[in-house]
Amino acid sequence: MMIAENLRRVEERIGVACRAAGRVRSEVAVVAVCKTFPVESVREAAAAGLTDFGENRFQEAETKIAELRGQPMNWHFLGQIQTNKLNRILECFSMVQSFDRLEVLEKAEKLLAARGAKCDGLIEVQISGEISKAGFEISELEELISSVDWSRFKYLKIRGLMGIGPNTDDRALIRRSFNRLKNLFEEGKAAGLPWDTLSMGMSADLEEAIAAGSTMVRIGSAIFGTRPTSAAERM
Repeated sequence: MMIAENLRRVEERIGVACRAAGRVRSEVAVVAVCKTFPVESVREAAAAGLTDFGENRFQEAETKIAELRGQPMNWHFLGQIQTNKLNRILECFSMVQSFDRLEVLEKAEKLLAARGAKCDGLIEVQISGEISKAGFEISELEELISSVDWSRFKYLKIRGLMGIGPNTDDRALIRRSFNRLKNLFEEGKAAGLPWDTLSMGMSADLEEAIAAGSTMVRIGSAIFGTRPTSAAERM
C-alpha cells in the first residue's frame, strides 16, 4: 500500500519534528488533503488509520463525502468560501478552516442558528505576503481580536487560526511566517478567546510549522503522491 508507506514516512517526520521542538506527538493532528484524488485513495488512507480529510473544492468534495457517508471521517473545508455555497459547506463539513471575511463568519453563524446546527471554524490569516493567498491581513485580525464581540458566535465555534506559509525554499522566511501566526494565536488566547487549534504546515514545511507550535498540519502530496492534475496550491 503506497499510501500506508507514505503515511509512515510522514509520521516519522512529525515525530522527529516534535522531539526537536520538545513537544509530544499527540499535540499535532494530521488532515489528509485529498483534493483531485479519487475516492479509492481516500478509502486507502482511511484504512491506513487516517480520520481527518481536507478538500478545497466544494463540488468535488460533496461527491466524495456522499460516497463515503457512514464512515468515521471528519471533513475539513480548506478552499475559498463562495457565499452561495456556504450553507451546503456548513452541512457537509465538520470544520471550515478558511473564513477570511467577517461578513462570512456572521453569515455562517446565522445559517447555523436557523437550523440549530453547529460547526467548527478557523480564521484564515494571510502570512505569506503573496497576493494570490486569501485571508485576513495581520493588522485586520489584530483589530478583530479586540473589537469583535466573539461571544455572539454560539453555533459557529471559532477554534483558532489557519495560515499558508510562503512558497519558497527560504526556510528562515517560512519560520518567520509561522511564528507570526503563532504570535497572533497567543494574542487571541490572551484576550480570552477559547482557541485551541493552530492549523499551519503542509507537505513541504511541516517541520517549521511544528517548531512554531502548529497543532494541525495539512498534508497532501506526502501522503497521496503526485497529484493527478497540476494544482496551484501546495497542500
